[in-house]
Amino acid sequence: EINNAVAGGNYGWPNVEGPGPGGFVNPFYYYGRDQGCALTAGTFYSPALRRFPATLTGKYFFADWCDGWIKTIDPANPASVAPFGSGAGRVMDLEVGRDGNLYYIEWPGDSVFKVEYTGVDVTANGVDGPLVLHHGQPLQVSLAFQVRDPGFLTPAELYVGFAEPFGTFWLGPAGYQ
Repeated sequence: EINNAVAGGNYGWPNVEGPGPGGFVNPFYYYGRDQGCALTAGTFYSPALRRFPATLTGKYFFADWCDGWIKTIDPANPASVAPFGSGAGRVMDLEVGRDGNLYYIEWPGDSVFKVEYTGVDVTANGVDGPLVLHHGQPLQVSLAFQVRDPGFLTPAELYVGFAEPFGTFWLGPAGYQ
């Protein structure tokens, strides 16, 4: 379970897991034994250097000890739980590094694993997802990606396409086409 800690709060452990009878503070979020056995690690994703999509900024990452999965939840919305990864093993700790990547340690603690985002993070006018612009409104597109081999992609090879009712337009090395 994930609790919103308050001074003097009694969350029921070891008598209750999840929502309990009166007198206990109910958890912010919990899951049953059919979904895992124990939430053992968690961290908020709010790094100075962002490496994951903007939609994950501010989310809480948490892991299950038995099923080896990592999920996210929005602190403002307990119903927003989303899968992030699986196959992690018995996660003991989960942290965000100064480099903006996610790190975790598995039991028995002799290895640290690094999770890197390898996709492309695209935002338009600071928004993830669909964006509707009206005549005269500016469009600013931001692309963020990591290149492992510096010879793999040069700025001269980057093209971005936009679809609109009157056709498709491409921005490339030569500019607007």
